[in-house]
Amino acid sequence: MAKARSKTNEASAHTIIVIGTDSEGKHHAGRFYGAQRDLVLKAVQALGLQAFEAETSKLDPTIAKLPLGRLYSNGRGFVPFIRRDRAVKIAELMGVKLEAEATSQHSPAPDITKQSLPRDWPSITDGDLVIACDSDPDAGWWPAIVAGMDGDMLTLKWCQFPKEQPALRHRSAVALLYSGNRD
Repeated sequence: MAKARSKTNEASAHTIIVIGTDSEGKHHAGRFYGAQRDLVLKAVQALGLQAFEAETSKLDPTIAKLPLGRLYSNGRGFVPFIRRDRAVKIAELMGVKLEAEATSQHSPAPDITKQSLPRDWPSITDGDLVIACDSDPDAGWWPAIVAGMDGDMLTLKWCQFPKEQPALRHRSAVALLYSGNRD
């Protein structure tokens, strides 16, 4: 059984184009019917995206081909994901600038293949790869890079959780990895 569409929506003189980058750096873009304007603007504000209204008949074909977004009865909305190159092209056509990707606001995860392994606890220095437990030892032990030192206290940056706050651990509270090259 086919879904029935509202003729008011299809014949709408205005289309709302929504575009932006979410907190994870993923690009979103979609279009909504102008009759839904107030609901769309409320949902877009909650999602942290940008909305623009345009005459449906004057839309560039690239923008007119954007997938339709969805609004839910709870007032939330869904704006489809799109590829980065397409998001950039649409933003250029609309004369807007996409927000910087979230990943650029945080330092990327360190490349653990390029880290040195300390031979013993006294030889731990900045940039070394060690294993440390989270604040709860039952939560597991994780690879971390020594990002700073103050005496025997190490500031550790988690390899698999680069957005987490650095941890402070005593030199003797970390585990060492065996490189296989020790005498």
